[in-house]
Amino acid sequence: MNSASSSNELIMENNGEAVWCCVCLSRLKDEDEIRVLPCLHKFHKVCVNRWLKGRHKTCPLCRFSMGGGGEEKSHHRPEMFTEEMLIWFSSFHIAGM
Repeated sequence: MNSASSSNELIMENNGEAVWCCVCLSRLKDEDEIRVLPCLHKFHKVCVNRWLKGRHKTCPLCRFSMGGGGEEKSHHRPEMFTEEMLIWFSSFHIAGM
């Protein structure tokens, strides 16, 4: 019984929160095949592959460019949004600002 429950364990961040695939909006589990993009965001491999095979050439979460937009751009790593920043910016949308 323990072996079945251990295969369904969630992948956790260092802060103890579960990691979510923002493409399908599901939590990542140990048993899932995941893909980590150069910006270090994690997704289900199938989900992010589908995203990238479409017209999207960026990370679905931070919009880090996956296309070769020149030597200089490929080494640039954009600043990451913290969860608090995302909530703060989202509050403008909710408030109608």
